[in-house]
Amino acid sequence: MIPLTSHPWSYSFLTRKWQAQQSIDVSHWKRFPSFQPYIEIFNNDEFVYDPYEEDFIYMRWKEHFLVPDHRVSNIDGASFAGFYYICYQRSTNEIKGYYFFLHHTEWFQELSLKHVEQRSFGNFEIR
Repeated sequence: MIPLTSHPWSYSFLTRKWQAQQSIDVSHWKRFPSFQPYIEIFNNDEFVYDPYEEDFIYMRWKEHFLVPDHRVSNIDGASFAGFYYICYQRSTNEIKGYYFFLHHTEWFQELSLKHVEQRSFGNFEIR
């Protein structure tokens, strides 16, 4: 843990927006086994997590629009009104996350991304 005043940046683990209260943050962050040592202290004012020194990087992802058409604001059956609690593990190159939207029936919809090494050569064309 680094004192808050000694680091040029700090990001809170408390979301404080998108309809997420502290109890929501706790219930989502604690789903990551690597976050267990911080679950009781992440709300302390002096707590700062330094991702440069750790295997795990925690973040939140919020979708703002759809690619490739940023003008699309709604798709039947899909929602991007919520956001993801994310944990990236450097040593395994894996990303795990949990989607949250207050009015969604399934609060812990899981996201799991794993790096798959490319076992072939790229295509090249010589003209």
